[in-house]
Parts: sequence; structure tokens; C-alpha cells
Amino acid sequence: MVDNRREHTRYPLRAFAELDNSGQKWAAHVLDISSQGARIALLDDHNFVAGDTVRFNIELPADKNPEGIPLYLHLNGIIAHRHKHILGIFYQPASDLDAELLNFLLANFE
Repeated sequence: MVDNRREHTRYPLRAFAELDNSGQKWAAHVLDISSQGARIALLDDHNFVAGDTVRFNIELPADKNPEGIPLYLHLNGIIAHRHKHILGIFYQPASDLDAELLNFLLANFE
């Protein structure tokens, strides 16, 4: 049996995203999300390692945001782990507005 030490519930989310590291950008798909982290799949080759800092922008589908139109959730993160093209990212919202949007998104899963 695997010991699950995760503090925050992860919710499945299928959304497009973009990672930015020092001006270089990678397209990604979000696999799941929590209040402090996400698991994503990068679509292209990369050299990320645990500890790298990134800007992480998620395109929220219209049915997952308060305005009913696609919005972007902006997050500042650190690569927590990687397995081939799958990355775990620990993050914080980039602004108070992003924090509100993240809270709204997560509340819709409960």
C-alpha cells in the first residue's frame, strides 16, 4: 500500500496550459489540480528538473470559470518532480485575482 502524504485533494482537470521558464515556452495539458499544485504533461521535449522555477498559465474552459468565457489562471511555480514528460508543479497564484479564480475553480469540484 502506498502512503499518500498529499495534504490537498487533487481534482481531475483537462485544460491547455503553457509553462514559461526564462522566456522559453512549452505547451502542456493539465491532468489534475489542487490548491497548491498540479500534474501536467508537456507536449515537447524539455530539460526541466526538480527545483526549476516556472510561470504556469492554465486556460480555463468556459464551463470552469465565473464569466463563462475562457480565462487564464496565472501561477508562479516550482517543479516538484518529473517523470519523463509528466511534471508535478507546486505553485502559488500570481495575483489576488488569480487566487480568487483558483478558489472558484476548486469549489466547483466539491
